[in-house]
This record gives sequence, structure tokens and C-alpha cells, in this order.
Amino acid sequence: MSRSDYKADILVVDDEPGVRRMVCEALGAGMHRCAEVEDAIKAYDLVCRKHFDVLISDMAMPGMTGLELLDKVVAVQPECRVILITGVGSVEWAKESIKRGAFDYIEKPFDLHDLRQVVAEALRGRVAAGSGGIDGGKELRAEAVARVDGLTGLLTHRSFFDELARLRALCRRHSHPLAVAVIDVDVFGELNLRHGHGIGDLVLREMGAKLRRVVRDSDVLARFGGDEFALAMPETTVDQARVMAERVRRALRDLPLSLPSDAGAPTVSIGLAESQSGFIESESDLVNRAIQAVHAGKRQGRDQIVVWEEITQQDAPPLEADQGSLAQMRERFSHIHQQLKQAYLESTRALVAAVEAKEPYTERHSMAVALYAEGIARIMGLGGDQIAGIRTAAMLHDVGKIGIPDSILNKPGPLTDSEYALVKRHTVMAAQILEHTSFLRNELPIIVHHHEWWDGSGYPEGLAGEAIPLGARILHVADAMDAMFSVRSYKQSFGLERVIGELRQESARQFDPIVAEAAIAWLERNPDQIVQSGARQPSLVAAEG
Repeated sequence: MSRSDYKADILVVDDEPGVRRMVCEALGAGMHRCAEVEDAIKAYDLVCRKHFDVLISDMAMPGMTGLELLDKVVAVQPECRVILITGVGSVEWAKESIKRGAFDYIEKPFDLHDLRQVVAEALRGRVAAGSGGIDGGKELRAEAVARVDGLTGLLTHRSFFDELARLRALCRRHSHPLAVAVIDVDVFGELNLRHGHGIGDLVLREMGAKLRRVVRDSDVLARFGGDEFALAMPETTVDQARVMAERVRRALRDLPLSLPSDAGAPTVSIGLAESQSGFIESESDLVNRAIQAVHAGKRQGRDQIVVWEEITQQDAPPLEADQGSLAQMRERFSHIHQQLKQAYLESTRALVAAVEAKEPYTERHSMAVALYAEGIARIMGLGGDQIAGIRTAAMLHDVGKIGIPDSILNKPGPLTDSEYALVKRHTVMAAQILEHTSFLRNELPIIVHHHEWWDGSGYPEGLAGEAIPLGARILHVADAMDAMFSVRSYKQSFGLERVIGELRQESARQFDPIVAEAAIAWLERNPDQIVQSGARQPSLVAAEG
């Protein structure tokens, strides 16, 4: 693939819709894949969940500035090139942007041709470094992200999620709780602007050192963002985590620092969330609940410890008949609905666990399929609600197998026609199990039709093409990917190149061509996330099996 053929993932952040649209049109149109959001907070949330080659952000935005977003992006995705745009030209601002890690700085009004050149140069730098898999081999497609943060010596954002996944797997296996804390330094951006980044770096470095002394050996501690730390506490309930959080808050409050006299002692807001042993959510979902609790703490006046599980249990403030009141009501009902849905999904997930216990070669199958399906959906640019629905459907897609006899599920040889006909009924059985709950009305068609083929030769109804729900087409590809990567009694694991070859070969026959192409793009970008199911321990698949 030549440089001119390479399509980058670009995120455009600006509170002016016209500017976002203009930039996306200039960089899109077959050149690159552009996503857009209207504020830095949403941009940071997206960067935590998806890879971007280039981020283009306005400098002055409500809630979080472009400089504050730059700090967070540098911590989370250090390989992402950040280009800042401002309507107020200043040599000092330009110097500060470059000093803090920006690739370039552009003043409004800007020429679109100049912007394209800056983006091309940013991508050229990434190619020269071997990122994106253009000039390098397969080994260079997976971008090297350091495990340790250079400033604090703690784990990085990426490494934290790796360790969190490991801890959650252990806690689920032994039915132990696990709690997560997100520790946010209050008004850190103001501290940086007033006293310089040398003081800000000193605060973060000293906080990191103090946190290492406070937490337990079994805990996992990381620098999560520019001014955020994250702490995973295995075998810890949320009540026990609250005690630890208070210990952390006191320790950081008493931190001896050589700060300017007018700087004041920095405080932290801490958000807590608990993951029970079988909770049907991803690591990102768990951490995001802790982040929501942090934001609630800041709304309460900072220097707070807030537990996510208690947010909806607080007495609602008196509401007046205005838009603010309606927004509060919607948020409250959303929390309640989410809690009820999670409680239902938790019990339903237990049925899937029972199915996987019946099939020795499908251990962790549903989790692997959920990982692949979510990755494909993000590559395709689907919305957050769609992605959440597809992930839930993936976690529950084999629940109907609870009605298939063990002798058929575990049969070592080929199935008879009658046995195969019974196995094919598992999608219908899933519908019978799940059809009476309104929580899954969007996910149910995905589950029922995830064995339909693009050419119409699948089951249960023989749907073809776009008549198959989009989520079902994505789940079908993800399910096939895990089957190919997994060890079975009759086969070894397929390697990465062979799986990509199968996806291409079956495109437009078994698989939706667009979905298959997105799956290939995800595999090429994330070879380190491939899971091999069916073995004693999950392992990574990096070469031909």
C-alpha cells in the first residue's frame, strides 16, 4: 500500500458545526475517515475507546480547552498527532502548544490547502516511524505503546486496561468483587496556566510517588490521563474502596510540595465503581462509571469521593418546569433504566456461562466475540448506542444452546442431519428465552439472525443482503473470527493471515463485504487483541497457526 492509498482516522473537535463540517469535507471525500465531536470532553471519551492517527482541535471551547485535551491525548495515545486551531493568534500560545506535544498550530481563518498539507506531514511522520503498517511489515502495524509513563513511572492508560482485564478475569473466576477508582486532580489546568508546566509536572510526579506508597501490592495503579490516575483494587467491595479512597485523599492533601505561595494545596476528586463477579460490561464501561462519579464529585464542589452506585440513590433536588429540570429527569431515569438492564443482563449472562461450561471448547467465546464485534462496529463508525447493543447481543448470542443436549454439543465426530437441525434451532430458542423482556428489543433481532449469510443460505429464515439486521451481519463475522482463531478438537487455531484470507474469500457470499472489510481493518490494526479461545489460558495469535 502506498502512502497515497492510506486512509487515516481523523477526529475533528470544534464547538462550531460549520468548522467541523468544512474540515471533515476537506479531509474526507475518499481521502481519510473523519469523525467529529463538539467538545473536548466527548473527544477525550472517544480517544479512550478508539485509535486515531490525527486529532484536530479548536483551542478555546467550553468545559475543557484544546490545551487540556492535548495533555490527555498525549497521555492516552502518545502516537496520535494533535493539531490545534485558534482564532486568537499568539506566539506564546504556539510555543506552549508545541512544548506540550502538539504536532502543529494553525490560526483562524486558515486555508484548507494548508491544513491538508499539515495533515499530510503529520501522517508522513507516522509512516516514517513505522506506524499504520504502510512501509513496515505486520510487526509495525501494532503501534508500540510504552507500558510505563515517563513522568510518574506508573503504568500507562493502555497498560492499565490490560491489567484490569486480567484482574477482572481472576475475580470472576473466584466470585470476588473488584473496585476501580479514578483520581482526578482538581483545577489542574489552572495550576498549569498560572504557574507553568514545571510545577504541574512536579505535582503529578509527587502524587504518583505518594500513591505508590499508599496502595496495596495487589492493586494496579496507572497514570490514566493528563491529570488523572486510575486504581484497580481486586477482592475489594465498593465500601472497602471508599476507605482506601479516603486514605488516598488524605495522603495527597498532606503532600509536601515546593509550590508558589499563592498556588494552594492541590486537591483530588475520586470516583468509585464496583464490578461484581459476572457483570456484563467491558473494562471501558467499568472505568467510565468511575469517571461519571468523578464528574458528579466535581459538580458537588471538588475534593469529593463519589460512588457511582449511589448516584441514583441520592434524593433528587426540587425540580422546576424548565429545560434544566427535564435534563435532570432524563439523566435520573437513564441511570435507573441502566441499573435495571444491567441486573437483568447479569442473570441472563449466567445462562450463557452455563452453556460455555457445557462446551469445553467455547470458554470465553462470548467475550471474544463481543470484543471483535465492538471493534468492527467502531471501525464502521456506528453510534454509541448501536455499539452497546451489538456488544450485549454478542455476550448473549449463544444463550439458546442451553436447550441443546450435551451429547450433541460435545460430539467429537460430524453431526447427523437431525442433530445439525437441532443445533440450528438455538437461535429460535434464544428468542423464546429473551422475547419477554423489553430491555432487549433492539438486541433480539441481532441474536436471532446472527447465522444468516449474505447470499441467503444461512438460517433461521434465509435472509439475504441488507434484509439481515446490520448488527446480525457484524455479529456473524465476529462469531466466525473467533471460531477460526480458536482451538477445537478437530482443528488448530488459524493464523492472522489465514483468517484475513478467509474473510476476503467469503466476502459477498457468507459475509457482508463492508463488514468483512471493517473486520480486516480491525485485525490489521489490533493484532495484539486477538484472543485464542479453547485453550487452558487465552493467548495471542500473531502468526499462521
